[in-house]
Amino acid sequence: MSNNSLAKSLDINVLQKKKVFELHALAKEIGVSAAGLRKEELIFKIIEAQSRNNADSESGNVMINTGVLQVIPEGYGFLRSANYNYLSSPDDIYVSPSQIKRFNMRTGDTVSGQVRAPKE
Repeated sequence: MSNNSLAKSLDINVLQKKKVFELHALAKEIGVSAAGLRKEELIFKIIEAQSRNNADSESGNVMINTGVLQVIPEGYGFLRSANYNYLSSPDDIYVSPSQIKRFNMRTGDTVSGQVRAPKE
């Protein structure tokens, strides 16, 4: 991407706080078709475009997210967002069991870090 709309880091929480018209403008700038998309879908498309850009170039852009960790009994977890009152949402970030063990994380920990798009 040649524009500066998406800085070196893209904070997902910041996107979630934007108004729909702001997201539409950002999507248009980066070449994402936004017609008929709900806010959550639009955020996903913007993140997806950013992820593609990261994979296609040495842009140095990263996606950042912050949330409160909920560890599931099976050992993996999700970062829950205050934007959804810490309830399950389509924007939750998966945290692998290995990361939870490696950093000795527990339910209720506030976690901030670099995220990547899900593997297909």
